[in-house]
Amino acid sequence: MFSIIIKGERNPKEIELVKLTMVFYKTGYNRIPKLLCITGPYSDWQKEKQCFIPNSMDNISKNSLLQKEKLKYLNIAEKWECAGKNWIPLELAHYFDKQPETLGKYTSVSEIIKQMEQELSVRTKIRNGREFNNERNGKRYRYLHYALDEFTQSKYRKSFVYYSFRDITEKFIEDFIVHTKREGAKNGNRGGLSKKLYLLWKVVEYAQKKKLYNVNLDVFDKFKTYLKESPVVTKAVSHEVIRQIEQVDRSILRRCEHLYLDLFLFSYYAGGMSGIDICHLRRDMVVGDTIRYERIKTDKVCRVILTEKALALIEKYQGLASMDYLFPVFKWRNRSQRQMYDRVKYVNTRVAQTMQKVCAHLRIAHHITWGTARSSFICKMLDEGYHIYQVAEMTGNSPMTIYKHYYGITDRQTIREGMERVF
Repeated sequence: MFSIIIKGERNPKEIELVKLTMVFYKTGYNRIPKLLCITGPYSDWQKEKQCFIPNSMDNISKNSLLQKEKLKYLNIAEKWECAGKNWIPLELAHYFDKQPETLGKYTSVSEIIKQMEQELSVRTKIRNGREFNNERNGKRYRYLHYALDEFTQSKYRKSFVYYSFRDITEKFIEDFIVHTKREGAKNGNRGGLSKKLYLLWKVVEYAQKKKLYNVNLDVFDKFKTYLKESPVVTKAVSHEVIRQIEQVDRSILRRCEHLYLDLFLFSYYAGGMSGIDICHLRRDMVVGDTIRYERIKTDKVCRVILTEKALALIEKYQGLASMDYLFPVFKWRNRSQRQMYDRVKYVNTRVAQTMQKVCAHLRIAHHITWGTARSSFICKMLDEGYHIYQVAEMTGNSPMTIYKHYYGITDRQTIREGMERVF
């Protein structure tokens, strides 16, 4: 229930005139007064009827202005009520204010997420002398919006577009966590809970920096454990498994799959280089037996010492690649960023399919992807006694990230035999 009334009292500066205030009220919220720029004789003001005595053309004209002003706000409130919007009196009182910064204080969570997606998507970064957009990072917020809308529709039977920041409460977050876990359990995982909750936290933090109304970042304090990523199980495989992949009978592969297998092996030989970085390698990055490049994902510079096997793969595809690239991934028609991203995504998929085919032929039980090469390279180098900072220089990861996400046990039998001797 809501109401809009006009109150009149003596103007303390000019006691013969009336000071008019429009008061906005909604059940459960404080009354919000808004001063009107209309005035008249205090003796002509009728408190019960909320208008001037119509004893002159001037008073009739003022009553008409008051009526129009009141109807203007009533129309907005009724539209919000029909749409099911959970509005507040303060928001209605400032609806027609001309200052854009005032109007922006009531921006919904949905609009802020779309704004963050847009801001991230238009950002650019320079890597290895080439410009890249940040569209992939922007897409994360699009997926978050989809997940939140699916949650509110399922749990509350209400579209997420109507939610404001005052609705992001501990109860809302708790329900979102339970819903995400339940949906993830259907697929045997956690439903990406940590990433979704972290992105929602970033949205609320962004709104707080913008000084939007009713933003409360403290509601996440109770759920800090969920914001932390669960321990990562390394994707690494032992060096013996890599040797089997190297020596696989290539007659089982199609001609194009030879390239996809070589790309995986080159990644393993060259510091566990990521797929997108391998695809964008150029010949001017190779100096002697060293390759120097900037990681596209981060701003770190990697210096990789190339082994004979890695140099042999580079030599194998010399003359086959176009536009001075090391490997024949991009073609002359793949010139725009969108086309190049799509091409890298396609190659990633084909590498995974090729490795699946190779593993099935060799009866290797591991699920091997392009990402396996980085973990396996790191584990092999550290197990051979190389210093963590030497490995970090070649992989472009910090020592803490290496130990947290990539390093693990790859040869359990050797470790078990060593433990038998110790204990």
